[in-house]
This record gives sequence, C-alpha cells and structure tokens, in this order.
Amino acid sequence: MYSEKSTLLPMYWSAPCPAWIEITWLNEQIIDRIEIAPNNDDYGMGEYRLLVWDQGRNKYIPSSPMVSYSGRAGRFKAFNLSSTTTSRVKISIHKGGYLNNNAYLKDVKVFGHPLEDL
Repeated sequence: MYSEKSTLLPMYWSAPCPAWIEITWLNEQIIDRIEIAPNNDDYGMGEYRLLVWDQGRNKYIPSSPMVSYSGRAGRFKAFNLSSTTTSRVKISIHKGGYLNNNAYLKDVKVFGHPLEDL
C-alpha cells in the first residue's frame, strides 16, 4: 500500500510529499535489518522515518530518528534492528530530494525470516 497520488513505475516509486509506503505480510515475520535506497541524488527522499508495526499496541512505533538523506545516487541506508516481530513496516517521507517536493524510492529490502522457521 502507499499514499494517494503515488506512481509505481518499473524502476522506482514516487509520490508528492508528505508520502508513505507500507510493506505488509500475511503472517508475522522476525526482521532485523531494512535497507532503503532512494532513486538518485536529485530525485530521492530528503527526510524520512522508518516505522515498525507493534501488534500489541496496535500502532506504528518509530524505529529510527528522522533521516536526512544526502548521498550518491542509489546508495542505500541500512537500519539494523534488534530482532523484531511484526506484520508490516512503513516508510514515512516528510520531505523530497534536493529542490523538489516529491519522494522517489528505488528499492526497499527487509531481512529476516517467518516465525515458522524457529
């Protein structure tokens, strides 16, 4: 799922800011790392936050401080988490890339395993 007015193209996802994108699983997973790569320097994500769903509290919990991205095109930002059980993660983008108000996301990778693997 993602915010209204989003565009999903073969090479990237984009939306006017503020925007969000959510990754969900049918069953809970144990995750411990998330990598996020903006599309490029000018068309990336200027400020964003990673949130992880807490089923017990029935709400999203911030798993990172606000991230300000500046870097080379396609470089990813890695978030190492203590093993967390969840059924969804969300990226909330507050500000677009350099001199624009759109979010451009190239790649999101979530690392972990299903609960059944234990």
